[in-house]
Amino acid sequence: MLTKFERSFTIPKNVDAKKIEASLKDGVLILSIPKVEETKTKAIPILVK
Repeated sequence: MLTKFERSFTIPKNVDAKKIEASLKDGVLILSIPKVEETKTKAIPILVK
């Protein structure tokens, strides 16, 4: 006999939704939810005269 299970959740803003993957193996659901790469700020020296 199979039973139905349903779960929903909100995905955070720092997640790359296009790269979410899911797999089901031996009755275990595995979700891969990668974070978006943060843009690193770069310090640029400015000479003031």
